[in-house]
Amino acid sequence: MRKLLKFQLKDLIISYSVFAGIIFLLTICSGTISFIYEDVNISLNGTGITCAIFCLAVGIGMYKEHCQMAVLNSISRKDFFKSTACVTVIISFLCTLLDLVILFISQMTGLISADSTPLNTFSIIQTFYPGAMKSHPAALTAANFLLALLINELLFSVGILIAGIYCRLPKKFRTLYCIALPVIGLGVSPVFLVSTAVTSVYPGFISRLIDIFLAVMGISSNNPFLGILTLTAISLVMAGICYQVLRKTEIV
Repeated sequence: MRKLLKFQLKDLIISYSVFAGIIFLLTICSGTISFIYEDVNISLNGTGITCAIFCLAVGIGMYKEHCQMAVLNSISRKDFFKSTACVTVIISFLCTLLDLVILFISQMTGLISADSTPLNTFSIIQTFYPGAMKSHPAALTAANFLLALLINELLFSVGILIAGIYCRLPKKFRTLYCIALPVIGLGVSPVFLVSTAVTSVYPGFISRLIDIFLAVMGISSNNPFLGILTLTAISLVMAGICYQVLRKTEIV
């Protein structure tokens, strides 16, 4: 397992280094343009959701390649799952740290606009839990960091699950799966949930779902620790589902 862990870490660290390098380059270019041209107003608020998208994409891409390598080298799927779990936590931590560093650079250089609402993973508590831990900035940063880490880890699991389902499907259904997944996930589902036609037909059901979500995430009670606990539980459940999919996936 140590050799597999070392291989996976080396492979993903290269991808992460390229990704981080591009982010730093864009930050430097944005800052340089903003300082040289006073009439150009560029605002930076960390990496936004870029790190989360990176975790999702890497989770999708790493599954088949790494799993196939493990199977060909007679490494058990259980050991592969343990190694993958360790690697995803490490890369999720590094992505969250990168977001924090870019946000710190943006604050130090004055590139954060006071008039805009920042879209980044370190504004989660301020956005969804207003007033929570406001008098404790260090605890607020730590809680935001943990929430961002859990979100990145969860998206890693979602990516792995997407790739695992793809590998389990018969080849004739894989193209349809690749087309239907983004259409349903990013198009049909959001429209279905917010459509006035749906909410007018099932107002009580939709309202109940929203109330349950706000309650379990601690948003209705303004308790970010409940949200952290819920995300931790969801991450563990997703890891268990990913393992069950992995156990029965044939690498072809």
